[in-house]
Amino acid sequence: MGCFRCYKSGSDGASGENECKCNFKKLKKLILTLLSLGLFVADIVLDAWTAVVLFRREAYWSLTMLVVVLLGSAVLINIYSWLWYKYDKFTMITNLEKVLLPRLGVLHCFTLGRYFRHLAAVSASFENIRFNKPELEAIISYRRYDLKILRLFESYTESAPQIVLMLTIALKDEGWILNVLTAVKILASVASITVSEVKYYRAIIVFMPEETKESSGWFQLLPYFLVKLFLVASRLAAVSLFASVEPCFIFTHFICSWLLLFFVASCSETNLMKCEGGKWLYRATLGVMWYFNWFCGGVKWKTSKMMWLYHVYMQLDIAFLCGWWYWRMSSDPPHFEISCVKVVIAAAAVSVIYLVGVLCKAVYLCILHPESTEINSGEQTELCYDLTDTGGKDSMSVKKKKQSCVQIFGNVLKYFKYLLFCRQICEPRCEPTETFELASDSSRDNMRLKELANSFYS
Repeated sequence: MGCFRCYKSGSDGASGENECKCNFKKLKKLILTLLSLGLFVADIVLDAWTAVVLFRREAYWSLTMLVVVLLGSAVLINIYSWLWYKYDKFTMITNLEKVLLPRLGVLHCFTLGRYFRHLAAVSASFENIRFNKPELEAIISYRRYDLKILRLFESYTESAPQIVLMLTIALKDEGWILNVLTAVKILASVASITVSEVKYYRAIIVFMPEETKESSGWFQLLPYFLVKLFLVASRLAAVSLFASVEPCFIFTHFICSWLLLFFVASCSETNLMKCEGGKWLYRATLGVMWYFNWFCGGVKWKTSKMMWLYHVYMQLDIAFLCGWWYWRMSSDPPHFEISCVKVVIAAAAVSVIYLVGVLCKAVYLCILHPESTEINSGEQTELCYDLTDTGGKDSMSVKKKKQSCVQIFGNVLKYFKYLLFCRQICEPRCEPTETFELASDSSRDNMRLKELANSFYS
């Protein structure tokens, strides 16, 4: 209907053209959400394929490490997802969330909370296109911002360790020649980190002033991404080289580095999480992320001095890892032949690439990095996640009402039948989200992402 009005003249034609653009924007968001969900599912399939291949090769040690990384990251992400629902007072702002609220805890216990959030965002996007409800735009954005933060956490607690694991296998067992599985898995993990970094950068631009936001397009995103690529690739390569010659001591190195980084994070003031346990969990997560790459999210005060001290420490650590790898390769050569010149070039290149990345980052921060005074203006002592039901209903009423699995499954079927065939539903919680919206303009912002943007631009 919207596209038909595009061909009319006058004011009707203009309004029809605007409606066409609006519908195209909604469809684009839905496609991007579906692609994100598809990449997420494809990554799980690759994980399962990798586990099966490692089991058939009888590489039980590598298989154990893969399972530990996958389960640890999944549990961590679901803990964050549950805590954020708790901070929001379990206020469900999409219809699918309202339907599945009685089993929300079960879904997170089985590490399905991330899938639940993805499906809720997809269903809300489809509902927005199907019924053309403007209030769903803020709801979809709110949930997608949470997903982008979780995706960033997952990229450095799951994808980065997987790259190290697969590179270690290639360096140690495959004679520096990648087979199909190793190459595909590394590329998938690199793509996961790339997508998460790009989405995170594009998300925090929302909190910039309009005049700065317009100039912060791909022109600034490309240098930002290239700097990240230099730094992350060099760090992952250095850790992989060390792990290929010291598969046991790499854990000692990780634990010692993590303890130091965790201590620094503990001395920093972080306000991303509200409860005390959540704050310590986030500091521990920061320690893991800092082991692979710098991330200033959630730190209250200016982080420029801390960032440069971090890069100095990382440069020294990478030089140590590459130097140790060169010494072990020269004193205890591997079972395959490799010239000493190649070893020296590889060890020096990894360290130099990180130094080049640091220099490029300095140039980027001086010339291209956007600054915003609007985000930091004023003091905010407490994060506000006040999402209320403007229809006057108790948002916890669905949770208090006991429902069987059969009833919940029936409600899910009714909801999807409504989306697909526009059938009326008797259940009030399954009706389109027309009386449910974010309480005020101030609470329409995702305050978790806003906290991260504060430290990003400080």
